[in-house]
Amino acid sequence: MSYLYALLDWRLINLIAPFVGITVCVYLLMSKNTCTVQKSISTILALGVLSWLMLIWADWGSTIFEPSYQSALARVIMVFMMLIVAFVLRRSTKRNRSLSIKTRILSAENELLKEQLNIMHGKTEPTQE
Repeated sequence: MSYLYALLDWRLINLIAPFVGITVCVYLLMSKNTCTVQKSISTILALGVLSWLMLIWADWGSTIFEPSYQSALARVIMVFMMLIVAFVLRRSTKRNRSLSIKTRILSAENELLKEQLNIMHGKTEPTQE
């Protein structure tokens, strides 16, 4: 039980949270499973990386900063927010890809139907395929 208390120490959480957050941001930016083409999404993720780097700098580069329960809680909330963004982004990417595939299939069927309609009206000669 003492290991659990050592793992849940707020100072340790305060030190680990920025590394988890920056890992999530970099994964989202570099992954092929998430579409970060939109400027707003890539800007949010880039600013997330910058904010996590600033927090790491505050922890490791400053002798003045003293972490507290509130700063650890804020970091945990920020990690959860990044995980929610990751979930929503992956989900919308999957949905967009499936809709894109369906659109291509429907476009091909539409072209075939237009060709058959032109053949029925006698505008073009049927082709042998």
